[in-house]
Amino acid sequence: MRGQNTLLQRLVIAAVGAFALVVVATSLGVEARRRGPLVVRVSRDTTSGAPKFQHETEVEPSIAAGPRGLLVTVYQVGRTVLHGSARIGWATSRDGGRHWRHGYLEAITRPGVTPRAALDVTDAVASYDTVHKVWVAASIADFAHGSRTLQVNRSKDGYHWSAPIEVAKGVVDKDWLTCDKGARSSFRGRCYITFTREDQERLGVRYSVDGGSSWSSETPITSTLGRPTGSFPVVRPDGRLVLLFREGGAGVPGESSAKALSPWTFTATSSLDGGRTFGSRTKVALGLPYFASHTRAVSSAITSVVADAKGRLYAVWETCRFRKTCYGNDLALSTSANGSRWSTPRRLRLAEGDHVVPGLGIAPSKPGRAVRLGLSFYIISRDTCRPVNCRLTPYFASSTNGGGAWTRPLRLWAPIPYLWLVQAPAGQAFIGDYTTTAYVGKVAWSAVGVATRPTGARLHHSIAVARIRPIDLPHR
Repeated sequence: MRGQNTLLQRLVIAAVGAFALVVVATSLGVEARRRGPLVVRVSRDTTSGAPKFQHETEVEPSIAAGPRGLLVTVYQVGRTVLHGSARIGWATSRDGGRHWRHGYLEAITRPGVTPRAALDVTDAVASYDTVHKVWVAASIADFAHGSRTLQVNRSKDGYHWSAPIEVAKGVVDKDWLTCDKGARSSFRGRCYITFTREDQERLGVRYSVDGGSSWSSETPITSTLGRPTGSFPVVRPDGRLVLLFREGGAGVPGESSAKALSPWTFTATSSLDGGRTFGSRTKVALGLPYFASHTRAVSSAITSVVADAKGRLYAVWETCRFRKTCYGNDLALSTSANGSRWSTPRRLRLAEGDHVVPGLGIAPSKPGRAVRLGLSFYIISRDTCRPVNCRLTPYFASSTNGGGAWTRPLRLWAPIPYLWLVQAPAGQAFIGDYTTTAYVGKVAWSAVGVATRPTGARLHHSIAVARIRPIDLPHR
């Protein structure tokens, strides 16, 4: 009997140990066994240092797909209350998103200039250059006295990253990055980086023809209405570079009012010569935003844009224009055959609640084939909630006919209380100004911010990547 009890005890201990191992493994980098899509938390904030950085926090992911389904995402780590973060993190998967390796990008320094305590870095975005076979990650380093540097890091394998390369200096903000992979493009292999020069109230565009090792002189883009920001570049298969940006309006709010501001305009302009010059401006739509009282959200300043195999463009943003009282946002979709003329924005009727921070992706296809779009976003359940009971939930929806019809939203994570999220001024929560979606074949990969219950004063706000296959999607 004693031998039987000992064996039973050993079996119980072994089972408990195996269960604990599974729990640890699924919390970071191994497939979470749950119904629906594969959702993996890809890293954990291990930074420490200056008190101004909130530990452990990760926000604003950008994800890109490379050869053989390799995935790279970059994001802010150790977010401050006011602006930026302690580090820029990266996470890379080579096995279909089940396991991830992660680390930090080196930030730039300047001789004779002391950076802020533990260096403030922000606005990370990644792209893959198919011609030079290199990953390029852009971000902004913030130094004392308002001076900043737009920088890039490069990697051949997604694991080993170069020292930072300076692209531009000054009061720069809101960078975005894309690389031309069009088979018919005269500029195939050219990578473009766009950004805002806040002190000059204009945009800047630079390009690289060697995988980000060096960058061109700057092409300025002025604004007719003032305060341009949130530039988003996209390249058509024929090499035409189209740039969408926001201008005019009352600017970003003081983050304390839920009322809509005066409308700004989303504007498009194009370059036919590889980013050297840009043509006339085209009005895409009025961008009427709604800002929830307890959310720091400037994401309505940023459109998310993709191009299909024929060159048709699809742009999504958040707006309250479809609601009589302008309380709460919906997502709007506009399309263009060439970037010059845009369709009237159409409301995407996805679900109840306040829809924010859209990240649009498109599956690779051939001209004439069905256009598969994927859209990640967050929903705030109630527009008038208080911080103690506000909830934010990440979702994904898909369309197989170019945005004409959409699946029911697929929930990617349980509703997240605001008190579990990164904190911003005036008692607000911050999830990020953008999110992104990438495709490998027909499989979508969405990078979103998620959180679990804090441990005392320590947050557990991290980046998760969701794999969404067509069979995972609910249908209406």
